Amino acid sequence: MPVEPTFPAIQYAKASDDVNVAYFSVGGGRPIVFASNIFGDVHLYRRAWPHVHDITDRLAGLGWRVIRHDHRGMGYSDRDVSDLSL
Repeated sequence: MPVEPTFPAIQYAKASDDVNVAYFSVGGGRPIVFASNIFGDVHLYRRAWPHVHDITDRLAGLGWRVIRHDHRGMGYSDRDVSDLSL
């Protein structure tokens, strides 16, 4: 029987203009935040892109708390936004 992969829970940070930005964290220890790419890191991690999984899981294994997020309007963040700035 195949084992379903487990993923970290998606959480949301609400920006000052009420846009929900998706993020997750893996591991413990000192935090390291990745600057998301245009497609969104949460989105790519859950789609099992090897380079996103590998780097995230290796850093977590070294004792880092890895935080990845999706940009406004991308991935699991709110899509219906007029302002795509940081």
